[in-house]
Amino acid sequence: MLSNIFELTAWLPIRTIPFPGTVEKSKAAIAAYCTGLPQLAKALQPGITTISALVKAPSAKIIKQIAIGTHPWMFEQRFITFVLVEAGLQYDLDELARHNPDSKFTDEDLYGIAASELASFLQDSLIYGSLAHPGDLHSFAGRVFIHDHPMNQCGAVSGFPHNAIDEDDTPSWPSLSILPFEKIVSWAPLLELHENGVGHTKIERALASFTNLLSLSSVEVPSMLFWAMQGLEAFYCQGVGDLRRQLSEKVKIFLGEWPNKSNIVGQAYDLRSRFVHGSFPIQRWNDGGFPDGSVEKDYEALHDASELAVCMLTATLQKCILHGFSEVTFDWRLTAK
Repeated sequence: MLSNIFELTAWLPIRTIPFPGTVEKSKAAIAAYCTGLPQLAKALQPGITTISALVKAPSAKIIKQIAIGTHPWMFEQRFITFVLVEAGLQYDLDELARHNPDSKFTDEDLYGIAASELASFLQDSLIYGSLAHPGDLHSFAGRVFIHDHPMNQCGAVSGFPHNAIDEDDTPSWPSLSILPFEKIVSWAPLLELHENGVGHTKIERALASFTNLLSLSSVEVPSMLFWAMQGLEAFYCQGVGDLRRQLSEKVKIFLGEWPNKSNIVGQAYDLRSRFVHGSFPIQRWNDGGFPDGSVEKDYEALHDASELAVCMLTATLQKCILHGFSEVTFDWRLTAK
């Protein structure tokens, strides 16, 4: 027996701060996201029976309810495009009873479950949207509503340097592109990460690392480097032997040669190792400024390595999406004469 359909709304604030050349890209990413959301829900969240998304300005009351605990300037209209999501969720009551034989679910209980599931799905959908439009879909925390009552928060999705893709479209390595949302929709169900929550295969572990990466703000550079390199090692490395060489050589196989002779992949790996193992000059929490003086070059190198690692992980996942890969293995040998 099916339950009633529980109708909810959600508001997602997407950052459209007017940096040169970024507003148009953000608007294109938002339009693609709104169009692709129903297909993604059908593929990943069968309990959602209906869902739609459109750009709309919320009332002052809604903005206030979303912005609890957030700096008010973030919600000035010139910095934000709001996406309104309307969804209906339905449950198999017999299935719920089998899994919870000692529980009885009221409509109020099911509304709460629906709000939690919708918030989780929307957060995941923004992450998939960031794979389709890398660097162009930064969100602040949104919120799910039951009627006019604010419920679960949808976590912010960022974790991508706004300048990671060259603004002037000059050739760069690795190459990132805009993907049709249909590619995301056909690829995501090939993996079990969304259903299981834990990645086991190389691609699933890389994608799980990507989701942790996007939970960060774009100023959390060391953590971004950690999660990006974590995803790259999960995808490219096997065992514990000579991980630096494995990463450098297999990246060449999968993403192609980088444009200069310097081993930039190995250097990014070394910088992550310095930071993780404690030899890197560590900035205290809440310092409030960019390190200068003798450590300025260290932190510039850390930023560059983080940007490179994020782009490599994104390019790696994009290639998997384009080719429909659900798992990869590497058969490689290094022969020296």
